[in-house]
Amino acid sequence: MKRNIILGTVAILFITAILFIVNFNLFDDDKPIEITQFDTGSSKYKISISYVPSNATVQDQIIIQKAYADGSRKLLTAFERYQVLNSYQIAGDSLVVILSDTSSYVQRTDTLKILIAEAIN
Repeated sequence: MKRNIILGTVAILFITAILFIVNFNLFDDDKPIEITQFDTGSSKYKISISYVPSNATVQDQIIIQKAYADGSRKLLTAFERYQVLNSYQIAGDSLVVILSDTSSYVQRTDTLKILIAEAIN
């Protein structure tokens, strides 16, 4: 009887350890999660808006990038401490985004304007 209890306990601990090891993500890199990607009227690039989750070295942030057809990306700007993209629209040569910070004690929503037009050379 005592032997069965010990074997059962060891089996449960072994299964728990395996589940813990399989689900533990210490070195899992937090890649940006793309929220949206849209055309700007330029055939050269699209605008990509992504969310980067926080980790030990980076705060939550929303990043805005130019995504080119060849797969390369150019960072336009990053807004730290924002988690939610409420809306966006193109106004002339700029992108207007409304972002929210939902993790603070007092939630805030800000409207931000980013210049996205290519420099004319």
